[in-house]
Amino acid sequence: MLVNKQGGNWFFWNVWQEFANAAAYPGAFNEAWIGDPCCGDSACQQYAGGTCAVNVPNGMCTASCSQTNACPSTEGRSSVCASLSGQGFCLFDCTADPCRPGYVCQSVAKVGGGSALACLPPN
Repeated sequence: MLVNKQGGNWFFWNVWQEFANAAAYPGAFNEAWIGDPCCGDSACQQYAGGTCAVNVPNGMCTASCSQTNACPSTEGRSSVCASLSGQGFCLFDCTADPCRPGYVCQSVAKVGGGSALACLPPN
């Protein structure tokens, strides 16, 4: 009995990503940012600790964070360290930029206190 219920496309995508990255193929899709869609961890390796949350619609790149381990940011794109179920996760900061289709800008509790606007699937 299979525990992981992702389908054949999920499997193919992950195998392709591993092959493309190993072969340094210029079409490899390993530049996803916090909040971008993903099918596996290999797509979220642009920043340290990047991982793909596959339990949300179309997957979402994220990373663990804490008060001492901040979320990545780059020119024009930032992320917030949100406290979800007692753990810190980096989410796309939608203060200045809109969320991707199917996600909404919501107020979330920040690790360490306060709140911020971040993209999440609708409740």
